[in-house]
Amino acid sequence: MKIAIHCEPNQGSVGGAELSVATLAHTLSTAHDVRIIHHRRGLTGERLGEMAALDLSRADTVYQPWAPDDAWSC
Repeated sequence: MKIAIHCEPNQGSVGGAELSVATLAHTLSTAHDVRIIHHRRGLTGERLGEMAALDLSRADTVYQPWAPDDAWSC
């Protein structure tokens, strides 16, 4: 199954939302194709995995510029 996880926060520091997404992606990627979509320029799957102490090598990480007027376009 293909699964996309949208991490919406685009300001402030990286924290609980990103760590929750990383945990979910790590767990689901053992049996599914997982893509993390986020709005933090410069955040890579490798960096997110390091911060969460999880292996995210099986999940794709995609930066999508924040478009507040079109939040469903991701």
